[in-house]
Amino acid sequence: MSGVIYKIVNLVTSSFYVGSSNRASTRFVTHRNRLKRNKHHCAHLQAAWNKYGASAFAFVVVKELETDEALFVEEQKWLDEHVGKEYCYNHSKHADTPF
Repeated sequence: MSGVIYKIVNLVTSSFYVGSSNRASTRFVTHRNRLKRNKHHCAHLQAAWNKYGASAFAFVVVKELETDEALFVEEQKWLDEHVGKEYCYNHSKHADTPF
């Protein structure tokens, strides 16, 4: 397996942040650490984390993919479908954006 598509889901509102990684457990730790320090790159997600608290969020793998190319294509599909909608915390519409 090359990587995963994951979501950070607000269990109270069902809003989510979507991303991809070749190392999901490491990426989840990075997200949590930045959120706990109030230093996350996604201001919308950070504000929700600050409001609802860590226990209101779940880190969920939604799809496993075999190649980096497939991972990129799948993340872009998720972003195309959800970014800009009220329930999506992501602000970037491009899978090749580093954050």
